[in-house]
Amino acid sequence: MSTPVSILHEDLLWRIFMENAEFPEFFIRPPTTNTIKPLITARHCSQVCRRWRHIFLSSPSIWAKMIDLGSLEQKEDDWRQEVMSRAGQALLWVYGRITRPMLPFFLLILRNHWHRVQAIEIHEVFIATMHRQWIWDCLKESAPNLQKLYINLATDWHATPAISLFDDNAPALREIRVISYDFKFKPTAPWLRNLSRVTFSQAFSTQEILDALNGMPRLVHFNTENLNLLPTSHPIPVPSSVVHLPHLKMIKLRGDLFAAAIVLRSITPSRDCCLSVRLSMQLGGSLDAMEYEQYETATLNHIIPYFRLHPPSTARVGFSYCGYFVHIEDEAPTDGRRFRIAVACGLARSSAIPKELRRANSFGNLQGLTIGLPLTDANSSQHPVMEFSFFPMDVFSSITTLTTTDYMVEWFLEHAALENQFLPDLTILRIHLYDPDPEFAKPPYQRFVKHRKDMDMHISVLEIFFNSLHDVDFLEEHTEYWLSRARLLLGSRFGRVHVWKWAPRPTPFRDNRQARVATKMINHFFPISNASLSVMVEP
Repeated sequence: MSTPVSILHEDLLWRIFMENAEFPEFFIRPPTTNTIKPLITARHCSQVCRRWRHIFLSSPSIWAKMIDLGSLEQKEDDWRQEVMSRAGQALLWVYGRITRPMLPFFLLILRNHWHRVQAIEIHEVFIATMHRQWIWDCLKESAPNLQKLYINLATDWHATPAISLFDDNAPALREIRVISYDFKFKPTAPWLRNLSRVTFSQAFSTQEILDALNGMPRLVHFNTENLNLLPTSHPIPVPSSVVHLPHLKMIKLRGDLFAAAIVLRSITPSRDCCLSVRLSMQLGGSLDAMEYEQYETATLNHIIPYFRLHPPSTARVGFSYCGYFVHIEDEAPTDGRRFRIAVACGLARSSAIPKELRRANSFGNLQGLTIGLPLTDANSSQHPVMEFSFFPMDVFSSITTLTTTDYMVEWFLEHAALENQFLPDLTILRIHLYDPDPEFAKPPYQRFVKHRKDMDMHISVLEIFFNSLHDVDFLEEHTEYWLSRARLLLGSRFGRVHVWKWAPRPTPFRDNRQARVATKMINHFFPISNASLSVMVEP
């Protein structure tokens, strides 16, 4: 009897094999040691049976899309030559890290096959200046088939300012992203008009960015690595020309507040354009109130229309390391676009952003909030670095689920009046426990749960995430706080401990103490709550 996979049509098998050859997830993020790479998968699949091998060997386009420098870093050239031979004359996708052993192979591709390169993503690891110049010389050649160019340059790679890439001939280019302190392309390059995605390095001035955007009518996504700090002037000058980008879906700005305000003010707002702003400031610097007001006005013109079309359901609040800004971001974007709003800590009480968000009911559908944990890019503080009472938290009054730390819960206990406005409908509390603080006689979340019960504002679900199980002895104390409808879930941030409310069954533990604690907790708590719980501690 034939197996189901053996009766698949060859066209369908080819499509499956091509899916494996698509750019992997680490196209932008470098792979981990456990990443299964497409070229290795393809090699194994080509050895399954004669039929599969025939499909692979007769499909140059499959091999051409897997020129992975990391998977081809063998001592001998045999496998590299074989892969290039199997790729035939198909368009090439080249990606990986340029290490010294792989430099000759990479240069060979650029010199002999540059006209065939369709996509390239490379991370340069420090190589000789002469070799870097060879790479730049290749990139200055005409690129008739190039569609994507992503380059991450080593910090000491110095390029000639505003160099002319591709001999000004790259008609198929749609995406360009070059991360460097010094590199920038010409803002007037003719190939800019076809771009759909672009990243500007910090070498670009604000005016150069706006000049380049004026030549990108098809742009869908643009990102700035670090906007330049410009000389202060009040008010922010009205742009000489407004940039109209009718297809724009995403703006990501990183850097100086004043420069961000200029860029936002210069771009016509769109209802379907998501905005992500990450502001930074040097420690010891001062925040100008007039500059900040101009930034807020420009930001609100973009985010309010977007929230009317895309009201968020969950959000995350983080604190910048510099201590100047609170960042609010989308925690569960439905289409991959993640908004981020920056609010100045010292001016938060009078800030127009929270007021306008509240007036427009932009967060009216918000159900979940994470606060006090690092933001998605981890460029934020784990704990508050400001007196959080400055921030008008009632903008989040609709939430039913709160994910936070004991440090933030302690703050809520100290501001009980604010808590009533901020958390009137809270029913689910998720706590991430870090190192126990000897300052607290009892963990703050325990006192918080009891406080909510005393106010007849019950927590129905408590989820606790441990670093380890060294401090679980106090769990039995929950038995005196909870009503019959409550349930307790435990978990580990690092995957060691998993607790599931369904499928109660015998529980393995690492040692007898943990078993005694968990047994005592279950016997005391769960007969009262009538909830089911199973605990699993993985090795």
